[in-house]
Amino acid sequence: MKIKSATSFIVICLLGCASACQAASLDYMGCDWRIPAGYDQIAELEYSNRIDEDDLENWVPASIMFTTYSGSEQEYYRNISQGSDSDVLLLSHVTQPGSSFKYVSSFVREDSFGTAIMVATLRIIKDDKMLAMSGVSKDDAIVMTSGCAEFSHIEKHYDVQQQVTNGYADFLKSSHGMQVLVP
Repeated sequence: MKIKSATSFIVICLLGCASACQAASLDYMGCDWRIPAGYDQIAELEYSNRIDEDDLENWVPASIMFTTYSGSEQEYYRNISQGSDSDVLLLSHVTQPGSSFKYVSSFVREDSFGTAIMVATLRIIKDDKMLAMSGVSKDDAIVMTSGCAEFSHIEKHYDVQQQVTNGYADFLKSSHGMQVLVP
């Protein structure tokens, strides 16, 4: 009888954790986006990943923002690229007719105290609204967008990020199938 009680207790604990441990979600742009575990809400429509104090050397800041879309990102990134220490690549993903969302990837490389830093941001846009994921890991982005965005565009963003880690020249010469907006 004790075994049944112990088993029941474990099942109840697991079920309780399953609902309590699930990541938060947010309904935006007609979809239920799942906020990955490890992200805290820092403003009404903004989330940031928690600092991993056990692995500070490898921790990378990441943010998720649900915001409005003005359509002026090209001008913004052109202005950033004018700086002598910034290298910018802004790409529009080619989508199928009737696609629910537009996808834009940006990669900004800057030298900070002699160290090259790249900030990669994936924007998912619908009409005048946008989800921007900056510095978000591929695994977290897949969790976040599952059931909402087209997986192939999420995958493409991270493939490009891998390709441009050491610069944009080789990528720009390749047949990447994306529309280059900046440079």
